[in-house]
Amino acid sequence: MEPISLSLAVVGTFKDAYLTTKFIRDSARSIKNYRTEQASVVTHLNVQILRLKNFSRIFCGVNGNIVDLKFLETVPDQYLQTVHDVLRELQVVLAAYTTFAANLDEEYRKYSPASPQFRFDPSKDVLLIDDVAPSEEAQPDTGDADRKHNGTPAEAKRKSWFSFGRSSGSSKPKKSSSKPEMKLPPGLQWLLTKGDLEETLRRFQVWNDDLEHLVGSLLVGFGFYDNKSLQERLKSDGDENMFKGHLELKMLTEEEEENDIKDVESSEDKPLPWSAAQEKISQPRVLVEYKQLGEAIKRDEEDAEAGIISEPNREQYAPQLARLLRTAGEHNFRTLRLNGYSWDADQVQFAFLFDYPPNAGSREPQSLYDCILASDGPFKLDLKYRFHVAQTVSRAIGAFHSDGWVHKSIRSHAIKFFFSVDGQRCNFSNPYLTDFEFSRPEGGKTRLAARAVDVERDVYLHPERYGLKPNANFRRIHDIYSLGVVLLEIGLWQTAKEIHDDIIECNLDGDRPTGGLPAQTIKKAFLQDAESRLPHRMGNAYKEAVISCLDGKWDQYVGREFESEFQKQVIQKVDPRAWMS
Repeated sequence: MEPISLSLAVVGTFKDAYLTTKFIRDSARSIKNYRTEQASVVTHLNVQILRLKNFSRIFCGVNGNIVDLKFLETVPDQYLQTVHDVLRELQVVLAAYTTFAANLDEEYRKYSPASPQFRFDPSKDVLLIDDVAPSEEAQPDTGDADRKHNGTPAEAKRKSWFSFGRSSGSSKPKKSSSKPEMKLPPGLQWLLTKGDLEETLRRFQVWNDDLEHLVGSLLVGFGFYDNKSLQERLKSDGDENMFKGHLELKMLTEEEEENDIKDVESSEDKPLPWSAAQEKISQPRVLVEYKQLGEAIKRDEEDAEAGIISEPNREQYAPQLARLLRTAGEHNFRTLRLNGYSWDADQVQFAFLFDYPPNAGSREPQSLYDCILASDGPFKLDLKYRFHVAQTVSRAIGAFHSDGWVHKSIRSHAIKFFFSVDGQRCNFSNPYLTDFEFSRPEGGKTRLAARAVDVERDVYLHPERYGLKPNANFRRIHDIYSLGVVLLEIGLWQTAKEIHDDIIECNLDGDRPTGGLPAQTIKKAFLQDAESRLPHRMGNAYKEAVISCLDGKWDQYVGREFESEFQKQVIQKVDPRAWMS
């Protein structure tokens, strides 16, 4: 497609899905016994419509009303196509209802680009978002489901609906969507039963989630991070704003790279007294991570022998990590909420304190590494959960990279699962990414330092970062390599350390070399196992994702290409839908 036609296809597909969803909501409200059977489902549907509407900010002007087609023409095709593909899947979910909307709904016939009655001339017409006054909106049902979505207010009483309009005048106010009871075709009544509505909502939410997971890479691909004025378009008029967390992390990146630490300091960024931290640590449902400063950070070179702590470095790295973790924990980046941090002078280390997830019990979490070592029993993930964990972790890493941050310590030890309140069930649906190793903006500098060999940790390291002294500053390609090792572990259900030990046992007769195996030897073994052992366990697409992480030519992708390629080569291929296809 030409850019303009692809741009129109994106907006048109969005509009068609939006109008169909609105038709479903209004039709369900019009049937007898609506309040007792469909009310809760329709309330949740309203939340999903709000999310979809919020996503539309990415292709609208600064006022949130007019679609900016000229801007969309500048977006690389691969990003527009990615959005279009997800929106097309939304259309598929809604297809059975769309047939009825085309016959019964006047608004759909007039405004949907899929309707024969729709007319639009890009040279004369504009595409509008028409904000409906609250008095003209149907008041949504109240209830528990109306109040929260993923722990945040849904704001279901205030909505704005998309509508196409002519540039010569404004759209007329819509009538209330609260319609009287009417006789609907039997086929539509069947689709509006509680069970069918719930299944449609479930599938709709899956693709809505996919759109939200794409936000980080789309902000790069659409050029928002290169243009401050474009970012003004993403400011939502409500609490549901899927862009906010990404913009805040990106802002932190820029402030850290400019060393603008004093301007962003707050009372929350300051360390707790160690006595206060110890009191918190003694409480239940608090996860503690101890972080020892690396030798090059902990001591200035001239003070290395004396063991004097370098105060400027100590004051810089911990607040930087605290700001990252606090921001990420307040949004959906698969990290825990930061409770605080403190300096333990006796042990020469920092303690970072995190709150357990809201619905978790007090039992200590289980790491992915521990699950793999357990081998059998309740901690062995079935195929469904393996794909889910692989995709969730890959998306989280991709989001941090898009926003300019690197993790620096991706290992199966760093992926945590929490237990139910009664402590009996481990929740594999919600993996959390932990153990950030003084993460920093990718553009920041890494001081290279000698350190002791730790095979259990080192097997996850990119060859450039492996050994007694790394020979390259840390970059996101090093994170991606580590991610590939974790994906290999998930697919084979075997730890990287076990693969490492197999090499020694089979090839070196158990003789462990001083300083560990060469990095290239380990990498070669990982690639061989991925090629030969993964396909029949996880499928060819998953195998290709692992190989791309371990041996991909990521340096050839610059600018906006990188995020697109990571989506295509990794995230899409660890999706269980790729395995099923």
